[in-house]
Order: sequence, then C-alpha cells, then structure tokens
Amino acid sequence: MNEFRTLLQQVVCEVLLTSKRCIGVLVDELKRGDEIVIRTINSEYRCRMVEPLKGLVMVTSTGGLFSAPDLVHLIGSCVLTRPVIVRCGWLGFGYPVFIEGCITSPLQRLTVNGEPLLPRLPPYATQ
Repeated sequence: MNEFRTLLQQVVCEVLLTSKRCIGVLVDELKRGDEIVIRTINSEYRCRMVEPLKGLVMVTSTGGLFSAPDLVHLIGSCVLTRPVIVRCGWLGFGYPVFIEGCITSPLQRLTVNGEPLLPRLPPYATQ
C-alpha cells in the first residue's frame, strides 16, 4: 500500500508541476495594482499585486488570519504530501494556496480585477 501511495503522489506532483492543462493563473502574468480574490472553502483572500514577479501582495482575509492589510509573498498552489510540493507562482483550482505564513483550504473561486476565472468542466460533469 505504501508503494502505491508513493507512486500516486509522484504522479500527482508531476501533473501539478508540469501540466499546462491544470486550470489556474500564473501570478507573474499579472500587473502591479491588479486585485485577485481567492475564495477557498473557509475564507476569502483579497490580494493587491505589489511586485508580481516576486509574488509580493498586500493581503486581507475574511478568515481572521489577515484581518489588517499585510505585505506577504503569494507562493503558489500546493499538494499536501510529505513533504509539501508547491508549484510556485501558480494558483490552481482545487489546490490549497501557500501564502507566506499559511496554507489555505482548496481554491474554489478566483477573480482577477473583478472578472471571475471559472474552471472548465468536462462535458460529463454537472454543476
């Protein structure tokens, strides 16, 4: 069983780290001043891009962790394996987000400057 789990983790991590089909947004493609809203199962994070190439954002959240604006690094999405695998500079639907100081619950909704980015569902999926 442990061998299967290790193999499965390797496959998931390879897909996360290399696939262009994973739905999400690259942080370094955003501009200074862009606002992204990250909605997870438990909280909503409002991030204003300060230095997109470095992933530096001014963040506040509804969950209480960032109740006052705080300047932090938006690291990327991750797979919660041991050790945690992070795809830096990418925010992916369905994956937890690693913000300096915390790992969120999985990303459910993402907006950039008020425009929602929705995951493309396969034709057999129901909404």
